[in-house]
Amino acid sequence: MQVFSYRVAQPNSMFAVGGMNNLEIKVGFHGLVFIDSATHSVRRITLIADDIPKDFPTHGTAMAVDYDYVVINTMTTWYP
Repeated sequence: MQVFSYRVAQPNSMFAVGGMNNLEIKVGFHGLVFIDSATHSVRRITLIADDIPKDFPTHGTAMAVDYDYVVINTMTTWYP
């Protein structure tokens, strides 16, 4: 597994954090990208919000997305 870190500064970010009463602020974020060394496929991405103001109702937010192979449809060949 290879792990790469990334950071997006607030001026370049499109990530918004919501709070009560429809409050919303745009914040920077950072995280990790996990890449399978054998297949070169992305296996996991994490994101953690940076610099949320202390007086904002939401104090922190983070997310992670795990990727895996999933069978969506199996086709059976049928010959009469």
